[in-house]
Amino acid sequence: MGGRLSELLEAKLVRRALALAIVLSLIPHPALDRLWPYFLGLFTVEFVLRLLFGKRTWSSALFLIVDFVALLSFVPAHWIGAAPGAVRLLRLARLVMLLRFTRELAQDVYRVLTRREQVRQLSFVTASVFGLSFVAAVLMHAFAWPGPPPHFAEQVWWAFRQVESPDNLVPTLEEHPAVIALSLGLTIIGIFVFSYLIGLGTTIVEQVLAAEKRRPVPYERHTIITGPLHGTESMVDEFVRIYTKNAALRRLRLGEFWRWLRGKGPKPRRHALPRITLLGEREPGFLYEPRMRWVVHRQGKGANGADLRLAGAPKAKRAVILSDPREGDAAAVATLSALRAQNTQADVFVEVQHPETAELARDIGGTGTFVLDAPHFVGLFLAHHLTVPRAREVFAELMSADGNEMYTHFYVDGGESLRAKGTFAEVARDAHERYGITLVGAFVAPETVTRGEHALLRLDHLSPWLNPHRAPEEDEELAALVGTENGITLDTELVQGFFGIAPTYLPLRRACRDLRAKGPPSTEAHRGLFGRSASGPKRVLVCGDGEVRRPLIESLAHFVEGLEVDVFGSTGAAAETLEGEGRARFIASNDQPADAAARFLESDVEAVVFLAEPGITDDTDAHTAHSVLRFARACRGTNGRRAHMIVQVEDAARGAALERDVERLSGGALEVTAVSTSAITNYFLVHSVFVPGVMAVYERLMGVRGEDLLYVPRSDGRGASAQTISGRELREFFAARHSVFLGLDTEDAVVLNPEPDASFTIETIRGAFVVADTRRVASSDD
Repeated sequence: MGGRLSELLEAKLVRRALALAIVLSLIPHPALDRLWPYFLGLFTVEFVLRLLFGKRTWSSALFLIVDFVALLSFVPAHWIGAAPGAVRLLRLARLVMLLRFTRELAQDVYRVLTRREQVRQLSFVTASVFGLSFVAAVLMHAFAWPGPPPHFAEQVWWAFRQVESPDNLVPTLEEHPAVIALSLGLTIIGIFVFSYLIGLGTTIVEQVLAAEKRRPVPYERHTIITGPLHGTESMVDEFVRIYTKNAALRRLRLGEFWRWLRGKGPKPRRHALPRITLLGEREPGFLYEPRMRWVVHRQGKGANGADLRLAGAPKAKRAVILSDPREGDAAAVATLSALRAQNTQADVFVEVQHPETAELARDIGGTGTFVLDAPHFVGLFLAHHLTVPRAREVFAELMSADGNEMYTHFYVDGGESLRAKGTFAEVARDAHERYGITLVGAFVAPETVTRGEHALLRLDHLSPWLNPHRAPEEDEELAALVGTENGITLDTELVQGFFGIAPTYLPLRRACRDLRAKGPPSTEAHRGLFGRSASGPKRVLVCGDGEVRRPLIESLAHFVEGLEVDVFGSTGAAAETLEGEGRARFIASNDQPADAAARFLESDVEAVVFLAEPGITDDTDAHTAHSVLRFARACRGTNGRRAHMIVQVEDAARGAALERDVERLSGGALEVTAVSTSAITNYFLVHSVFVPGVMAVYERLMGVRGEDLLYVPRSDGRGASAQTISGRELREFFAARHSVFLGLDTEDAVVLNPEPDASFTIETIRGAFVVADTRRVASSDD
């Protein structure tokens, strides 16, 4: 109890309110003077609480004495038998009370000014000014020059004024020549003296600001981002944008309070502002952008416990630990260990560059630690760009604040649970019809979700069930939990939450709290409109070494039967059998662009992938672009054959320029997609931080087991009953075929989560994006 009251007294809002009350009490206005009983009561309560529960330091004891004196100034003079003038003098103690609310700054100024170096410099300047004034006064008194005051003390003051300001020069040239020369000399010396003082003052201000940076951030329940900060602008900007997009969550609604009081809803929660602390060696320049007002920086290293305390690690709600590809994972693991020594409850998102580090990081971090195996994720991501047309546009929308994103909602607060009895198809239909969201799956577990410190959700025991239109036969753990029969009814005790695509989190939350079963979908609408899912290229060239290559090839083999991959790298002379009767040949090459181009021209290669290789040069994108452009120039003259090229880059802007150059140099032989994997990784980390549990969803969605993101092209439209089709009909068409409809690929754009009544001309539809089992997607004729 005492600790909470002590924290309350030091809370920013309370301190500001008390400071405002002091300022109002000092304003000499009759209306404010009549409020003295309220001021007296307020500051009496504050004084007693601070006396009982405040910190026990010498400075706090001194301020308590001042507070008591100031408290007496609120009491009428005749109550304490004091003269009115004495009470007015006591009111000045209220000014000292204000210093209590800026004591950190006052302490910094005091420490800087009392440093030996500063004291010596200030003493030297002060002694020099008064010494010059004294010498000038002695000369004037000795020679009795006319003009200056006759008395010695006044002459010292006259000389000091000449040094202090050029405005105090003798007004005319009619004065004694010696006085004119003396005044001019003192003024010129004074200009140099005060220029020195200005520089000294600037130094003092810089040191005070530096001291401010060495104080812990005033945030609580905030997010820490540490690691190499030079590439985090897109991450921080995306974090701020997604908070801004969901600004409605900051408001508390009376209706939610009323439902909570009646026991028919959860306790209302207000989401905070995007408070972020960056911990790194240098302050990034983008912090001065308008949207970065809630982002602060502290200099230091994440592996240093003292620097973590400056970043507010003990009170942080989340932390993002970035790994530097040039340094490996040692720094990331050390940072995780140092962070857990100070905060065991925060959610920590760790980026690693080597698969073997992932399990080590999970063991060190414990509960609430989420590890992103960056090369594995990038490999899966690049594979989807080869197997899913326009995957870049889909992921750019799903993982950024533009358009629709993947959100999650859990039944955790009191009064929340799934109440609708029915199949997933029935509740998904209700969510789409009434709230305009696309449910993609459910979280299931035999135990309910709980909240830890800072109201963080504990989700380690949950399993994401993608596409619950059918039972998860290949996932043994999930199948044992939910059953193995198709069309299974959702168990209201087993389902702990849902995830889906929505413009913001709010409509998903509203839908999940009031889901209903609205009947099965129609199975006959628009038969013959869509064909089987696209499988991807069968002949692929891959250029580059590194950790990304392995998950890329394995993911491609999962989607493409009989895949053949030629891999050009630093080592070779080996072959490997892949899933689905595929084969990978590893070819050693000292000149990858030339050797890969020769293989491209002599075979029926359908796709080419150039991987970034960090560490070879300081500018990874420049090295990659040079290889790609050489390859493109060598691939001219393919007699009309056209292949898809994926290029992994860091900077999205440089990738766009590379696309134009490759198209031109290859003579149209290559259709290029430059993928900024660092940007998408940053977006993914931000989305995982903001949306609890979404990392597990994407691991299932993009992994090599179970339901996948697929592209189903439009067929010739046989049996289509109309020239247009609605979002409602599209959802029902794929739901009847045990698939989750996500959106459309049209001639104009990619449209995710279309409204139920949105109408699309069938001729403009190129294909659909769905979540389904790769080997079980039925054609429209089934």
